[in-house]
Amino acid sequence: MESKKVKKFLEVGDVIKTNPFEGFWVCSLVLSSREKTKDFNGLCHIAVTNLVFTHDFAISEIDSADHMILHRENRIGITVPCINVYASRIKPGIEVIGNIDVSALYKKPLTFEIGDGSEGGWPSCGPVSKSIGFEAIHQWRSINDRVQWILDIKDAEKSHEEMLQRLKE
Repeated sequence: MESKKVKKFLEVGDVIKTNPFEGFWVCSLVLSSREKTKDFNGLCHIAVTNLVFTHDFAISEIDSADHMILHRENRIGITVPCINVYASRIKPGIEVIGNIDVSALYKKPLTFEIGDGSEGGWPSCGPVSKSIGFEAIHQWRSINDRVQWILDIKDAEKSHEEMLQRLKE
């Protein structure tokens, strides 16, 4: 019986499946990677796509023509692609479900400079975590589940205010 080699690092084209919120799964894609150097660990650019599923999805459900990189407002209000820099080491709980050609998704050069997405640099996010894609879920719910989404936001705000009040006491 042949043992399967466990993948340790993300590679260009890897399809990452995450489940940042109960009942929602998101597809993210590795756009570039850089091996470990003397000064830095291995890094990669990961783009969150607009592919949000309300079921646990498989690679066969990903049509390369359907996915686009999600766009969001950065901290200064400029709409930028949802691309971040992550460590390329695969942590437990991160599911890579396949590899696809991502060369047509983002044509501009990707550097490993840190920034906000508007001047060529990208936010640095540390290790890859299962929370990748929460932005896509918020965007999807704001369109497809708006009433419940607004109620959930109000509940979260109320809970946060109550916590702050308890901390003051």
